[in-house]
Amino acid sequence: MFADRELAGRLEGAEVASVKEYVEAVQRIWPGVGAAAQRVGDGVAVFAGRGSPVNRVYGLGMREPVQEQDLEQTEAFFVDRGETCRVDLCPLADESLQTWAMARGYSVQQFKNVWWRELDQDDALPSPGARFFIAETLMDQAQLWAGTVSAGFEGVHGPVDGDRLFLPNVYKRNTICFLAWEGVGPPAGATASILLSPGRGPAGGGALAIHDGVAICFSTSVRPAMRRMGVQSALLRARLAWAARSGCDLATVSTTPGAASQRNIERSGFRLAYTKPTLIRAY
Repeated sequence: MFADRELAGRLEGAEVASVKEYVEAVQRIWPGVGAAAQRVGDGVAVFAGRGSPVNRVYGLGMREPVQEQDLEQTEAFFVDRGETCRVDLCPLADESLQTWAMARGYSVQQFKNVWWRELDQDDALPSPGARFFIAETLMDQAQLWAGTVSAGFEGVHGPVDGDRLFLPNVYKRNTICFLAWEGVGPPAGATASILLSPGRGPAGGGALAIHDGVAICFSTSVRPAMRRMGVQSALLRARLAWAARSGCDLATVSTTPGAASQRNIERSGFRLAYTKPTLIRAY
């Protein structure tokens, strides 16, 4: 398998499905936020609340040429909600997306590396001698998972609103959230209050979304005190095993170019599919 348009279509299609389910989860948890997902062309415009980093257009131009009215519709969607219009540009999308974006004054805001690897039955095997116990997050641990992942990101990106950004993932369809515990498992009745007990909370967390045979590993973070101990690698291996046992043939991860997590991704056999810019239109 090569990193061609067919592969990109599967990766981008899985992301579109996942982000739509994220919006559905936000709508169920916080109906007053006004979360919405609207089709534009062959993509989807997503709004998950004011200022959410999820707010943007996904999958545009992957199956058909983009028309100028697609971007006009996109811009109206975000202007109506008081948000800046952002559009993810897959480099394997139809070239009409880039043409119209340039004509309408879009510029690059940031980049994201999209990684991929094939899965086989060997990935489903357990890791021998693992130091960390990786467990599926229970519903009564939703706040614990969101707080754990938030704590890991705060050490890298500054203050993070964990509830607002991460909590919906626990309630998403086709998504499983995981916590990493040092030793054989979590303490009995582990809930969010355990984060206040030094040395007793989970080491880190991550999520896995599955769509049409594609496993998306995302929202992975390690608490600052537990870094450089193999937590991230353990979380990744556990999710790949889960995905392989679930019948997935592909796995994908997205990272900021040059991020420290990129080393673990490449060591685990992931290859770079493409670098995807996020375009922004200033008004």
